[in-house]
Amino acid sequence: MNNTIASIGSACTGCSICRLVCSKNAITLKENREGFTYPVIDMSICVNCGLCLAKCPIHNKSSILNKEIQRVYAAYNRSEQDRYESSSGGIFVLLARSVIAMGGCVYGAAYADDLSVFHCKVDTEDGLKRLMKSKYIQSDVGNTYAYCKKDLENGKTVLFTGTPCQIAGLKSYLGKEYDGLLTQDFVCHGIPSSKVWRDWKMYLEKHHSEISSVDFRSKINGWFFFHISYKLCINKFIHISSREDPYFVGFNDSLYLRESCYDCRFKKDNHYSDITLGDFWEVKKMAPVMNDDKGVSILFLNTKKAIEWYERVKQNLIYMPLNYELVCVNHNMIVNSAGHRDLRDKFYEKYNGCNLQKVVANLRIKPSIKKRIKKRIIKIFKKVF
Repeated sequence: MNNTIASIGSACTGCSICRLVCSKNAITLKENREGFTYPVIDMSICVNCGLCLAKCPIHNKSSILNKEIQRVYAAYNRSEQDRYESSSGGIFVLLARSVIAMGGCVYGAAYADDLSVFHCKVDTEDGLKRLMKSKYIQSDVGNTYAYCKKDLENGKTVLFTGTPCQIAGLKSYLGKEYDGLLTQDFVCHGIPSSKVWRDWKMYLEKHHSEISSVDFRSKINGWFFFHISYKLCINKFIHISSREDPYFVGFNDSLYLRESCYDCRFKKDNHYSDITLGDFWEVKKMAPVMNDDKGVSILFLNTKKAIEWYERVKQNLIYMPLNYELVCVNHNMIVNSAGHRDLRDKFYEKYNGCNLQKVVANLRIKPSIKKRIKKRIIKIFKKVF
């Protein structure tokens, strides 16, 4: 077993590469009781070749690791519509359109009918809407690494987007760089439990109606104070503040993330991607002239290839160069893994599948005294003026 993927244990990110490279089809990914998929090996088929372990990016860091940050920008899309329809500054859609305009294709995360999330291929502008917006659910990459490789070998230009660990899995699967491949990941907080998401969705549907779609980053009240919007099949909406939605609060407080997320191996400059995107929540402090509460992205160009693509789309951007080290000081998740590992243990001790609101409320991280005083001052200010 020490020569197989089983030796990775809880450090496994669920990237799926082990399943894809196994020539004997001995590996399947199965969900555990917490709601996370892990590889399970059929030892009656396994020949102990060790390929699954050798290809695992946790066990064996690829030589295609991008270690040098080239440039960092605060940026947003000039198109008001693109920006409103995006979670942050609308950068992804510009990159994706430029790839499709060249006859290429884009791989990214989309919702299935049951609101689980899976990776799929898009090669039309209309199809890009499926891949836009943040989805706080782990995406099943399926066989997209293999499809991506086939497209690249056929000479297609490909943009592949995913979590940092998914991009690491893709790069390890490919085994070499392709001129036609552009990869984009994001500043990742962590991967929440698929089971907790299903339970929460079921709770809402029991008390309201079947949910046909969800927008985790609705800007109906602006970007900073975004809402989670659930569209019901009866054509009504439930809008819940991100500060009050139990599922999102639990995610944000790191109560039910994948175990590997508390010791993430893909932070700071350990990215395999060409481009890294994120919310630039520090815009008020670091680039106040760009702050209009409509969404600003932080844009890391990790490779020369990324800079070349940036040059193609920058005429459609409002942007400002930033200092990388200063950004890291101010943006915690670029450098650090999710915290509060102890709260995760407490969550799973108390959670029974139908008491999310109660457990999250009991474990919720209280704001600092400084933040509470600031919030109270703002309320008083609003009343006076």
